[in-house]
Amino acid sequence: MRSILNHLLTTCLLGGSLLVGSSAVHADSMVAVTAKFSMEKTPVTQGEPAILQITFDNRSGHGVVINLGYEDEKLDITVVDPDGQVSHKPTPTLREGWGPVDAFVAAAGETSPGSVSLSDWFVFKKVGTYRIDVSLSPISSPKEPFTYRISGNHAALTLTVLPRDEGSLDSACADLLSRVEDLHSSASALTAAKALSSIKDPVAVPYIATAIKRREFASMMITALSRLKTDQAVAALVEASKSEDPETKMLARSALAGIADSDKR
Repeated sequence: MRSILNHLLTTCLLGGSLLVGSSAVHADSMVAVTAKFSMEKTPVTQGEPAILQITFDNRSGHGVVINLGYEDEKLDITVVDPDGQVSHKPTPTLREGWGPVDAFVAAAGETSPGSVSLSDWFVFKKVGTYRIDVSLSPISSPKEPFTYRISGNHAALTLTVLPRDEGSLDSACADLLSRVEDLHSSASALTAAKALSSIKDPVAVPYIATAIKRREFASMMITALSRLKTDQAVAALVEASKSEDPETKMLARSALAGIADSDKR
C-alpha cells in the first residue's frame, strides 16, 4: 500500500495530469474545496461492505491532494444501528512508522470522486436502516504539502441492509475484485481491497485468494483468509505459501501456522 500512496503523491507533486494546470500550492494559497458525501450502494445485503463516497469539487485553478491522515483520522463517523445502538469510528492508535493513508486528488477546476470503506470500522450485521453521520476536518494540517479549506464537510446518511443474498454478495465480490485489479486507479483499488478483505463470508474466499496476486494487497488478503479459516481459505493460503514472492510466501506460512496453533487449543 505504501507504493500506491507514494505513486499518487509523487504524480501530484510533480504537476502530473491529475493536477491539471497546477503546481504545488504554497501555504499562503488556500484552495477552497466543497465535499459531498453519499453511500456508494444502498440497499446492501448482509455481508456486503458499506462504502462511503466522497466527491470533492475544486473550482480553483490549483489542484490539491487531500490527505485523510493516518487511518483516516480526519473522518469522524457515528453509526446508529436499527436498534438504536450507537457506534463511533475508533480513534487511531498512534504508532511509529508508516500507516495506511487515504489521499484524494482534487484536480483543478474539476469534480473528483473518492471512496472509503466503512466496513474497516463498523459491522452492518443487522437487517434494517442505519443512520450514518459523517464529518470531515475542514482544513489541511500543517504537515501537508497542500493548503486547502473544505466546505460541505458534514452529512447525515442512511444505509439499508437486507437479508443475506448469496448472488448479490457474489456479484459485489466480483465487482470489488475488478477494482482491485484496476491498475489505472490506485486510490479506488485500495478502497476496494479494504472492502473485499473485510467480508467475513465464505463466498468471498476465491475473490480474496485472487487479490493476493496484487502484491501490495497480499498481506491484507492473507489476514482476511486466516480470519475466515474455511477449508477453501486454508487451501488458498497453502497456494499462497508457494508464491515466488518471498514476503507473500512468509506471510501465508505464518498464517497457516497460526491456524494450526489455534486448532490445537
